[in-house]
Amino acid sequence: MATAPINREFIEAVAAEMTFGIHAALECWMTRIEAALTSPTLTSLGKLIAIRDS
Repeated sequence: MATAPINREFIEAVAAEMTFGIHAALECWMTRIEAALTSPTLTSLGKLIAIRDS
């Protein structure tokens, strides 16, 4: 039973790192989409293409 707390701490650390990575990726993706949608230089089709390529 001495290894149970170590395993739990490891699992929590890995889960925290995964959560951070997912959050960072989503934030980046949403920023790119918002930039495409609000760009005054892109046409509607250009905005769709920019979003698709994000």
